Parts: sequence; structure tokens; C-alpha cells
Amino acid sequence: MKKLVVGLTLFTLLITGVAVAQTGDDAKNLKIDEAIAILEEAKAIPADVVTITETATVTTTVTETVTATPPTTPPTTPPPTTTAPPTTPPPAPGFPSRATALARANVVVSSGSSSAQYRVGSPPADTTYDLRNHTSTAFPTVHQFPYSIGRDTAGARTVLVGGTAIGTQPRTWSWDQVHAVGGGGLTLKGTDYQVSYDFTSINQHDGIQVLPGGTTKFLIEGAYMEWIRDDAVEDDTEFSGTIRDSLFNGVNTCVSIGQSTKNPASVVNIENVICVFEPMVNAKAADGIGHQALFKQAPGGTVNLTDVTLCYTENPISPDRLSIWPAGTKQNVRIVLGADFVGSYPGTLPAGITVSRDWSICTNAVSNWRATH
Repeated sequence: MKKLVVGLTLFTLLITGVAVAQTGDDAKNLKIDEAIAILEEAKAIPADVVTITETATVTTTVTETVTATPPTTPPTTPPPTTTAPPTTPPPAPGFPSRATALARANVVVSSGSSSAQYRVGSPPADTTYDLRNHTSTAFPTVHQFPYSIGRDTAGARTVLVGGTAIGTQPRTWSWDQVHAVGGGGLTLKGTDYQVSYDFTSINQHDGIQVLPGGTTKFLIEGAYMEWIRDDAVEDDTEFSGTIRDSLFNGVNTCVSIGQSTKNPASVVNIENVICVFEPMVNAKAADGIGHQALFKQAPGGTVNLTDVTLCYTENPISPDRLSIWPAGTKQNVRIVLGADFVGSYPGTLPAGITVSRDWSICTNAVSNWRATH
């Protein structure tokens, strides 16, 4: 059945003044299970007023060298009907692992919860930002980008580990209202390579936006997203990268690649990713509530899909997007159609893609991902 959150869900987020020694999967579980809250102050936000403060606030940070490797959780055996990725996949080729990034000489550690934007305009080369215990509620009243790294001068080989962006606007806001603010939970611009590990983006316009600062590639791994009103990942200035081991649990569009610039040489790998499309208030939908699809538009380059689960609650607002299959390999791509998806999936599917009406595939995939992160 079609689901829509029509009221503002209120939780209380308890933030202690003591830095808790949590790293790795424990910290991730804390962010996903306890930091999904929308703050009580959200009730006071008028639905028709949006204020964006252009003056960015820099969060005070402390630099320290991290010498310990974060612990990992043993893999959880999935039910027979699902194929879950390992808890800690092997490092993506060409990028440092979490442990390597956290063992660098230059590691900036920030913690706590703040309504301010976390901004580093010009990050030094080879810097890791440890944000596993940091939360920003800047969206939408303080800034459209709760986390902004490298927008003034792109940093070389920048790595972020953690970070949680929680929007405080009511979920009853329309797509137009949220789009008027724009932005995204994290905007990251770098050179050589840029990496985001374990970022959480909740109730935002876009989940993560990546920008090229020259010759570069990106890695997004371990991301959790919920109630994303536009794109989970925006790679509109199309350049190569990898999105993997991530759960996009309630989004409008999974990825936007090449909306502003097409790049035939680009290669984007999407691996072990679950996209659950959530109907949200949108005037473009025939009944005023809807979602879109895997791709916003056809990319200019290659997109390789491996172990990807696509959960369509209903028919997309723009059904033609279901037929976008860029050049590239397709391996174990599972399309699951929900109870409100009318008819069959359109067109002739490329090899490596299957379609099912068994929604338990999605339920189990989401449960397994959350249990192992």
C-alpha cells in the first residue's frame, strides 16, 4: 500500500557532553538508530518560509593522529532469499580504506550536534575528517549544505568518515518547497580522489553531491539515506566514481549523472546498493504523491551495475525513466515492484536484470544492511 508520512515525527536526541569512545560499526548504528530524530524545534518552522544563511559557519575542530584501526563487526548470515554484501567489503581499488584514512598523519576529529554548517572551504592535501560522532541540523533554515568540503579550493585526496545531516523541515513539505532551498546533506569537491565513508543524510534535498576539482574520481561507501526529496547521489558534472555498500531507504531518485555536463569517458560503478523509492508530496504526480526512478536522465558515459536492488513502491512520476539503461555491465540487478505498481515493468530488459513482485526481497535486503552496519 502507498505510504506517506503526513505528520511531523518527533523524537528527542540526547547529546552528552562527553566524547563516547565509539568507532566503526557501533558509531554507525548509533547514527542510524538514534540520530534519525527530527528535533523538537522543527514544529516551529513555518511551511512557507525558508531562510538560507549564505555566511558559512566553520566548526571548531581538533587535529590528532589516529593510530588505532576501527573494529569491524562479523558478517551476518542473510536469509536464503537475499544476497547481502559483507560487513566490511574489500577496499575499492584506487582509494584508501577507512582504516588507512583514519591512520593518516592529518586527521581532524569533530563531535557533537550543532545547527551550524560544518564547512571546510580549502582542505589541506591528504586530510581525513573523522565525523563519526558529529551531527548537523543546518538544513533548511541555516544552510542548504549542512556539510561542505572543498568548495573554495578543492582538496587533494580528501576523505570523510561519518557525518550525519538531519533536516528539520516537516516531511509534509512538497518537492517544490524543498527544491526551493536546494543543496544536499554533503557537498564534496576534490582532486585526485575524494571519499565519503558512512555518511548519513536524512530529510534533505539531495543526499550527497560530488563535484570535480580537476582530474579526480569519487567513492561513496556505507552511506545511509532517508527521505531524500530529489537525488540520493548527484554527479551532475559527470565524472568517474564508485557508489557501493549503501542503503538509500526512501528516496525520490537514486542517482543523477550528467544533468549539467555529459562526459563520454566517465565510468560510474554502482555496487551492492539498495534503492527504496518513497512516495512523497510532489505536485508533478497525478495524485500529488509520488517518486521517480533509478536514473534522472541518461548519462553520457558508462554505468556498471552489480548487486543492485531497486524497490519501486509505485509507478514513477516519469515512467519513461524506467527505460534508461546506460552502457555498461548489469550483474544481479533486482527490480521489485510494490503493491501500488500498476502493470508490468516496461520494455525489454538487458541481460542481468530480473523483476519480481516479492516485496520481502526489499524488506530482507534493508534489514540485512542495517544489521551489518
